[in-house]
Amino acid sequence: MQSGPAVLGKQCMLLVSKLLDMPIEDALFGGVKSYIIRVLDHQKHELFRSEEIQGLSEAQLRGQETETFAVPPELGSMRASTKSKLLTYR
Repeated sequence: MQSGPAVLGKQCMLLVSKLLDMPIEDALFGGVKSYIIRVLDHQKHELFRSEEIQGLSEAQLRGQETETFAVPPELGSMRASTKSKLLTYR
């Protein structure tokens, strides 16, 4: 049996389980800073955008310069359909 070149599938799944060393910035109207994860293809077209992910509260930060926290699975699981060989997330 002869096999041809490897072919990438059109469907992919990315899983973000933690946001690491995120710089602490003041939220626009005070309170807890929130984050959104975006998945982009090689042409910078947005394939997926997460819902808001809440950062740590001021009490949990205690003067830290960065924050690291777990992302809930329902917010960190992202499916995309693309032929792109390169994906970027922000």
